[in-house]
Amino acid sequence: MPTFSGKTAIVTGAAGGIGGGVALRLAEGGADLALFDINEADIEPIAGKCRAAGVNVTTAMVDQTDPGSIQQGIDRAVEQHGGVDILSANAGYCALSTLLQQPLDEWNKHLAINLTGTMLLAQGVARNMVERKSGGVIVIVSSGAAVQHVDQASAYSVSKAGVKMLTECLASELGPHRIRVNGIMPGLIETGMVSPIFDLSPTSKSHLTSRTPVGHFGTPDDVGALVAFLASPDARYINGHSVMIDGGALLHDFQWFHQDYTESHTENWTLI
Repeated sequence: MPTFSGKTAIVTGAAGGIGGGVALRLAEGGADLALFDINEADIEPIAGKCRAAGVNVTTAMVDQTDPGSIQQGIDRAVEQHGGVDILSANAGYCALSTLLQQPLDEWNKHLAINLTGTMLLAQGVARNMVERKSGGVIVIVSSGAAVQHVDQASAYSVSKAGVKMLTECLASELGPHRIRVNGIMPGLIETGMVSPIFDLSPTSKSHLTSRTPVGHFGTPDDVGALVAFLASPDARYINGHSVMIDGGALLHDFQWFHQDYTESHTENWTLI
């Protein structure tokens, strides 16, 4: 029997690289899926691949800056699937800026999407789990930036550090309800959303590769495999931890930028 047969998982940021990788891994394990993204139409390619695994898949447009949208998405998933057993919270946002030039609205957007939105999502799903007395698993994507700052991404780093602590707080509070909460802290993962980092300089990608001990970047499937493990019964005694998945890049100070090509007016990029 597949690991997640009879279980339903909400996967946010499902149209993105990491969210898509997680969705596919959970579908392969037999989980029915409620896929959330700010762009519902963009979920369909991943939704189709997941349906091909023989599981039930629904999609919803969820704006993580809007508490009402988050709750509506959860309510819809509960109505369509009968409840939620697993939450994989992947949606996030990053825009590059030095702190000296950081616009307040961008700072607030990082906190709204990465921290507050994640809290509201976990809160809403956990309430359903507690009400059903079914237990459950929550896996939250933080970032390696939560423990090692990233130049020109201070708002992102601060918000993801908050997500790491949120994971610990949730794990402590929800553990007695048989709900495990863990996090993952990715380094650079090969998705279209991180390609602007490589565009900062012709040498940026080779520099970053050279600072990763395994000599390559991660893939969405690497992250999906870790989420699937943490959501599985094999991880039943793991709670309140955030697992780094970065190929060892943190061992070299997790430097995404260096003096040769750090510029004060770099164009913003987004990571959803």
